[in-house]
Parts: sequence; C-alpha cells; structure tokens
Amino acid sequence: MPHAIALPAVDRAESEPEVAFRVNGAAVGALGRNRASGGRAGDSFQHRLRVRWHVGRAVHGGKPAEPDQRVWSEQAGATARSPSRVVSDQVGRPTYSVDLARAAWRLSARELAGVIHVANAGVATWYDVAKRVYATCGADELVQPCSTAQFPLPAKRPARSVLGTACSEQALGGPLPRWEDSLDRCIAEISA
Repeated sequence: MPHAIALPAVDRAESEPEVAFRVNGAAVGALGRNRASGGRAGDSFQHRLRVRWHVGRAVHGGKPAEPDQRVWSEQAGATARSPSRVVSDQVGRPTYSVDLARAAWRLSARELAGVIHVANAGVATWYDVAKRVYATCGADELVQPCSTAQFPLPAKRPARSVLGTACSEQALGGPLPRWEDSLDRCIAEISA
C-alpha cells in the first residue's frame, strides 16, 4: 500500500526546522529500519517515491483537500485579469496529483527498492505553468517572467529540479502524461 510522508512547504521548513525534521525524518527512520531488517517483501517503505513540483489536490483522510494553491491562485488571477510576475529561471517537471496517485498505486505492487522518482513527462518553468493557466482564461499576455533573485523566499530553490524518471518509467511501461495535458486536467478539476 502506498504511503506518503513529507513536509513539502520548504519555506515553512526554514522557519520551523523541528517540524520538518519530525515529519520528513519519520519516513527516513522507517526506511532505515526497513533496510536494516532486510527490506522483506510486504514490509512498509520498500521504496520511497520522490516528487517535485506537485500540482493538484492533495488528499487528507481519504477526502480531497483544498486545490493546489499555486494553480488556484494563478487561475483566480487570470479570471480577475490581474497581472502576474512568475519565476522563469527555475526548471522542473510539474506533476499532477492524480497521475502521481495512479503511478504510486501501480508502483506499490512492484518489488522496487530505494528512491524512485515520479514526474509527468516534459520540462517547464513556473512561468510556463502560469502562462498555461492564464491561457485557459485568454489572459496569458498578463504573465511576465522574473528571476528568482527578484522573488526572494526564505528557502533557496535550485535552478534545476528535473527528476530522472527512467526507473519509474521502466516499471510503469512508459512515462506519465505530459505536464501540459495533466495541468489542463488539473485546471478543469479546480474549475469544476
């Protein structure tokens, strides 16, 4: 059965490191105990899935939570015809929660070990993502690029967060859908 644990709020982790270590350390500790026991089939945490640039709804207690703040905010801005400046010098692989959940479920049935990277196909910047969200409202001209230096946050972001997904793609029989198609489905879900 898939199990996810992490504190993805990196800026919060900067101001509350004890929370980050408590939440993120739980997975590492369990993984370490599993490895020490030989990582037998059926044990928890045979493998961990790593994701970056998650978009979409999270699920808490089996119920959908609030929509992804980034996509929802961009969509609200586009609807209100509000200009937006978005970082264009960070590159990653946006990954839709629905695609991630399906992949996690399929991967949980496989005998894999270690850290497995899962991401939608293709590479983008946050500027690319915002342009696509704004385009759904016919307002993509309102999105302007800016640099990371022009948008300082507490946690330093890497310029390149492109995960290599060869292992998950091999186990799944191919890549996840392209980020553009998945983002369109995410936007439709949030709009519904």
